[in-house]
Amino acid sequence: MNDPVDAAIAAQDPALDKVLTACKEKLPAPTAWSAFPGYPGSLALAVLDAIWSVGIRYTTARGVVTRYTMHRRFAGGDAAHDALTDLLGLYDRLGGVDAFTTTIGTLNRVSTQPGAALKGEAVHQAATALQSLGIDTAAQFRQAQGTDLGTQAETAWRAVPGQSSGISWRYLRMLLGIADVKPDRMVKRFIATALGTDEQQLSTDQAVRLVQAAAAHHGAEQHALDHEIWKYQTATVGAHEQGTQTEHLTTLATALADRAFAVLMEQRILPVSAVQPFIRVGRDYQGSDVMGQPEFKELESALNAAYPQRFADPLQQLEPEFANHYVLSFLEAAIARCARDDGSFTADSAAVATSAAELVSVLDSDEYTVHCCRAVSHIATAGNEPVRIGGVTVIPETASRDLIRRTQELIPAVGTAFGGDVPFLYAPPHALLVSTVTARRGENPYAAGRRASAQIDRFTPPGPPLHAGTLQPSWEVTGSPSLVAQVNPRYRTSARADPTPGYNAPSTCPPTTQPSSPRWARSSTRPPSNARAWPPRPSTPPYTATTAPTKTATTSNASSTSPPPSKPSSPETTETTTRSQNA
Repeated sequence: MNDPVDAAIAAQDPALDKVLTACKEKLPAPTAWSAFPGYPGSLALAVLDAIWSVGIRYTTARGVVTRYTMHRRFAGGDAAHDALTDLLGLYDRLGGVDAFTTTIGTLNRVSTQPGAALKGEAVHQAATALQSLGIDTAAQFRQAQGTDLGTQAETAWRAVPGQSSGISWRYLRMLLGIADVKPDRMVKRFIATALGTDEQQLSTDQAVRLVQAAAAHHGAEQHALDHEIWKYQTATVGAHEQGTQTEHLTTLATALADRAFAVLMEQRILPVSAVQPFIRVGRDYQGSDVMGQPEFKELESALNAAYPQRFADPLQQLEPEFANHYVLSFLEAAIARCARDDGSFTADSAAVATSAAELVSVLDSDEYTVHCCRAVSHIATAGNEPVRIGGVTVIPETASRDLIRRTQELIPAVGTAFGGDVPFLYAPPHALLVSTVTARRGENPYAAGRRASAQIDRFTPPGPPLHAGTLQPSWEVTGSPSLVAQVNPRYRTSARADPTPGYNAPSTCPPTTQPSSPRWARSSTRPPSNARAWPPRPSTPPYTATTAPTKTATTSNASSTSPPPSKPSSPETTETTTRSQNA
């Protein structure tokens, strides 16, 4: 900086000079700075906002304030002038802290420590503590500042769980019109970047002092500069400096999960069981209940801004994508993971963090993988070990329901494809045929799934190390290796099933008695409505040892590799053959 005043400041305080330089380069002119209006007439709203906004995305706190305001309006009150008596009275009318948390608040906690108090509990304790000192309104709070009563109020506030740092106390003062600075992570990040130091090495007091000094230098209000710094640090994607796009989107996703969990719990949709962990929008819950929340809209807007190549002008793209689909996919993935982990549906869980990271990873990639898993009977491998032949991997069944487990390892959301009913496969031995394709963004995901399925259609066991009879497909699932995905897994099953459940036609029957298309094992349950049937396939002779005389192989239901003598045709066999040939 070249002007004499700034040169003098640099000589006296190099740190302040760096902060002034950052303000000049990154913020609007000081004359354009504006402070957050706060709640000068409502101590109730100020307490809610001060505690709920610390450590989480502000959109979550804004949602809490909005719901409180609307609830009071429906009851004939005016939240803009509420005292603590009104706030605590609403707690009582709703049924206590837990009811207030699910109706008005969120499931956020005051810290990430195990067993930390919910923010709804902290608000109740803080309001009760202030009221016990005789502070009930915003005016009484301001009058107490600078007095012994004000000191007692600060001490009582800092004794509330999660408020000992004093960040929320300073913010409470700002929301009620008292000059101060909220040294949260946004302010500290801005100052640390200006000083070229690590955020963890910057003390709260030093950050406050430098912001206050910079505001005084420009003749501006402290909370006005604080608000400008906050707006800069939380600007549309990108976040700035040390704040990355991933961190920004993860924070928004966590805020959405927190609010959505509360909404779905209130509607008794959550919790779900670990056995059936998947829910689906439009089937299990109404999309408007979640999509109407401010947290949903903010995450959707952030995704639109972060990935314009995916979501800009979707109607002009050959294969359009929509941000709201990925937001819902993230939410349902987080719910499934919470159910399978410990059944605790909280936004600060590892399940939500994993799902948020997966959302960003999927959107960052220009390629995606599609697995096709087809369950078949009459096939095994030497030693029951997986065998890869061409583009298909044969995974033999080694335990009951093993094919479902193997499919879930490749397609985690496979449970959504079966519609709640798990298919059953008769006629062992069983195996899973797996093919994988990689597609680029913009390719039709269903076309990619068909390519993967076609690889299996072309698969023919060539002999050892396979031991096979007449290969009979039962069911097939095509889907993504991630829970957050562009499309849900697709399931299809046999269009023709054996009239007798469990019936297994001998592979040694003469070709003239075989149907024109192979029989497929029948599922024990009716296929769900989203199941698709395979089209009829050309007639092929059963795979037996005679098709590869130089190899050593056995069929699953024949004791000899030599074809048995032909049996005389019975009227029933003749009729079956005629129908097969006419099909």
